[in-house]
Amino acid sequence: MFKDDGAQIYSIRGFNKGRLKRWLHSNFEMHEYVEDMDTITMPREKYVQITETGKGYHIVMKSSDVCLARVIFEPEPIDVSEVKSCRSDNYCYRGIHSTPSISYHLTHRLLNIMLRNQARRCYMTSVAEDDSLMDQLCAFMYREAVYLARRGFFARDLFLEHLTLCGMLGYEEFHRRNWYKKVISWMDQKGCIKESRNFNYNSTALFIKRIGEGNKLVKHVRKKFYRDLLDDCDTHPMALLMVVLAHGIRYAAHHL
Repeated sequence: MFKDDGAQIYSIRGFNKGRLKRWLHSNFEMHEYVEDMDTITMPREKYVQITETGKGYHIVMKSSDVCLARVIFEPEPIDVSEVKSCRSDNYCYRGIHSTPSISYHLTHRLLNIMLRNQARRCYMTSVAEDDSLMDQLCAFMYREAVYLARRGFFARDLFLEHLTLCGMLGYEEFHRRNWYKKVISWMDQKGCIKESRNFNYNSTALFIKRIGEGNKLVKHVRKKFYRDLLDDCDTHPMALLMVVLAHGIRYAAHHL
């Protein structure tokens, strides 16, 4: 897959501070609830509903997976000797550069452009414009992370995903001691972490309501929900937590 062994040196950026300021104080509306989230007036139930349905937001999970696969399984070997233009892909370009975006739709736009930039060493528009888009996305992910924190961290997986991706890009705003202490507190004695039960319950209830009780998926969804309640570890937040803790160690070592 790689032409040389040095490809992964580009997967994590150096630390930076202040790059998000432009977007943190901007009037740009990534979605219609920006002000409500900034003022912490958006109900948690509304956020869960938006996250579960995803209607009208970019990029949706299915199209995100398609676009990630197109990068990962591209037949050409990765050459990191220089930054090049990515292979033309109007479908993915449109999804990655479209608004509105919130929750997982926001993080998956960033994940897609990050993978191209960090792993494939290619740009979608230009190096400067891709960097600006990542600044913009992480600025709104930071505002969302603050909302989740001030609302009691009711969506753990999403909070961790925001810290994982933007921490990888070196934005120092995401490296907050109290946030590290909080995510560590979610671990049990075995080192496991679970999503908030209320978040899982509400997401499941909303999904069943949306598809209807008569849908054949309902039995499967309920079974998965009960199985998740009994499991000690949730695999996705566990994976994210390990990356976040690695960010914390790296950040602490950097500031010794």
